[in-house]
Amino acid sequence: RYNGRGELEFLGRSDSQVKYMGHRIELNEIEIAALAVPFVESACCLFDSDRERIVLFYQSIEERNADLIRALRDILPRYMVPGRLRYYRELPTNRTGKIDRAMLKASLDKPQGQGD
Repeated sequence: RYNGRGELEFLGRSDSQVKYMGHRIELNEIEIAALAVPFVESACCLFDSDRERIVLFYQSIEERNADLIRALRDILPRYMVPGRLRYYRELPTNRTGKIDRAMLKASLDKPQGQGD
C-alpha cells in the first residue's frame, strides 16, 4: 500500500511461504504430501509463529497421527515434517466451503478437544 507520503509500504506475504530452520517452505507442499497419504481426506498446514513450528490439521475417519508422521517422513525433507498434528473428523469450513484457516489459526492456543 502507499502511505501518506506516497511511499510504497510492504505489509507482509500473501502466500503461504514461511522461513523455518533456515529454509523457505511452501506450506501447501506439506498439504499436498499429506493428501498423498491414503487415509487423509483433507489437510491444512499453518505456521505457529508463537511456538515456531509447523502444524498440520488433517481430516480422516480416525486419528492416525503416528501413521501420518511416518508417511510424511518418507515423503518430505526433515525440516518440512510438521512439529504438531491436529486431527479432525471434519475440518471447519467457511461460508464459501473452503477450509476455515482463520478458525484453525485461532485454535492453535487451545487444547485439542474431543471430536475436533
